[in-house]
Amino acid sequence: MKKTMKIYMAAALLAVVSPAILAQAPVKVVCNELKQKGNELVIDAVITVDGSRIKSRENLSLTPVLESASQKEGLPSILLNGRISQKVYDREIALNNLQDEPRFLVVQAGKSESVINYKTVIPFEPWMKDARFVLVTNMCGCGKEEQSAPLVMADKVLTRPDKRYEVQPTLAYISPEAETVKHRAEVGTAYLDFQVGKYAILPDFRNNAVELAKIDNTVSTVVNDKNITLEGIILKGFCVARRQLQVQYGPGWQSCESACRIYTEETRLQTGAVHVG
Repeated sequence: MKKTMKIYMAAALLAVVSPAILAQAPVKVVCNELKQKGNELVIDAVITVDGSRIKSRENLSLTPVLESASQKEGLPSILLNGRISQKVYDREIALNNLQDEPRFLVVQAGKSESVINYKTVIPFEPWMKDARFVLVTNMCGCGKEEQSAPLVMADKVLTRPDKRYEVQPTLAYISPEAETVKHRAEVGTAYLDFQVGKYAILPDFRNNAVELAKIDNTVSTVVNDKNITLEGIILKGFCVARRQLQVQYGPGWQSCESACRIYTEETRLQTGAVHVG
């Protein structure tokens, strides 16, 4: 008889409720993923509970639910017990007297926030594509039981499309405007070294051989192309520190550009059809 009384009193402790704490709803939820992958529904949510709001003789049940207009399905729930409620729960489990619902997690509430990573995978059913994901909270303690309004974690399941998107490429060709005569320009750059006070081009002086080869290659590219009518060659020469050169070497520095023209005409082009201007 004594054993029966103890079991009865323990069961009563589990069935009581605290409306004050329920009204304050110490629960925050974030849904990271609610997505169909193949024939499965992947659920990933973070539930944060303020354990300090759950009193010693109280417990808070959190049940994730998928619900549509026509159907709903509850998922394994979370049970957070106060200090005394946890002892009662452990005793009932040890005595095999508690026929409990499927639980995702049973834990004693602490004095700070409890962060619960709720991750699970369930078979996907057609009705779930229009379902929303909610969290039903139920606080028990002090002889009463009350259930607050569900907390919405996700408005809709992210589903894969019924028909795979098919790419239909369209060839787009833009015809360029016709040119009666195509005008093109070939540009080259070379850096020549001159002896101090002189403007004669010496191919074997310093790096002149390499630089002169650049001029030859640029001009030859145009001259040797039978599909090109050469209209002319513009040669521009620049000297470093013009004012300094005038002072040190006199006006002779101005002949460097002329020397480049003469060298290009006589030594490189060797053709009377080309004019270097």
